[in-house]
Formats: sequence, structure tokens, C-alpha cells
Amino acid sequence: DVSVDGLQSEVEISTASGDVTVRNFDGEVEIKTASGDITLEALEGDIEVSVASGEIDVSQITGKIELSAASGDIDIRDSQGEFDLSCASGEIDAQQIELTSHSEFSVASGDLEVVLAKSPEFDLSLSTASGELTLDYQGNPLVGKFEVVARKDRGQINLPFKTDKEETFTRNGKEYVRKMFR
Repeated sequence: DVSVDGLQSEVEISTASGDVTVRNFDGEVEIKTASGDITLEALEGDIEVSVASGEIDVSQITGKIELSAASGDIDIRDSQGEFDLSCASGEIDAQQIELTSHSEFSVASGDLEVVLAKSPEFDLSLSTASGELTLDYQGNPLVGKFEVVARKDRGQINLPFKTDKEETFTRNGKEYVRKMFR
């Protein structure tokens, strides 16, 4: 296991089978583990984390944030920045998120929930191939252009308001439904 607390630096951490905990950090951090859990708390800077098999638990981080898990969940809360979060087999639960730049959240097999701390001023891309997707503005104003796509035979789009346009299209031999609104 690796534990780091109270650094202002550039750090690379790699484990084959161990947990990593980083707290009170300012700088650039890159963390990789094949099999282990990663916990981040009170970080600021460029943050790049990847785990092959394990959980990523994050709170109170700010900056350019890239988190990826091949097999495991990503939980992030009370954070702000430019987000690039991806999960192949697992779930992403993002609570009280504030965007400072274009951000992307994607899950291949699992659920995705993003709860925004305030209305974003930047583009936000959310996707799940197999699972439920929830975007919660928490009562903040809906602003921008929205486009929601689901495979017609596997997905369902439930919106709490009317759309401006709905269409069906084919991609790679599969039929999709797209709903758009401003």
C-alpha cells in the first residue's frame, strides 16, 4: 500500500496489488494500480488515475481530473474542474460536481449518475452503453442544447419535459432514437 499526505510536488505512483491513498496534495499526480483501491482527498492540480481492478473514491479535488477504471466503481463528490471519467465495467457516481471546462463521463457496462452543484457553462458529455444514466441539476436552471440518444431496442429515454425534436436513425446496422431540446 502507498499513502501520501501533505505534498506540493509532481508524483507518480504505481502498484501491482496495493491500495493508494493521497490527501492534501497540490501539484501533478499520476496513479496506476493493477489491483487495488485508490482514495483521493483534498487535491488540487493535474490528477490522472487508472485502475484495472479496484475502486476509486474521490472527494474535494480541483483541477484537470482524469479517472479510469477497467473493473470497479468511481465515486467522486464535492469536486470541481475539467473531468474525464470512464469506467468499462462498474458505475460512476458523481455528486456535487462543478465544471470549469468541457467534461466527459462514460460507462460501458453500468450506471452513471452526475449531480451538478450549479448549472454548467461548458459542454458536458454523458454516455452509458448498458445501464441507467441520470443527470441532476438540483433545481439549477437548465441551460444549453441537449441531445439524448438511446438504442431503440435496448434503451429508453425518460425526460421530465417536452423535447423540441425527435428522430430515429441507423448507425452500424442498429436503430437509435435521438431527442433534442434547448
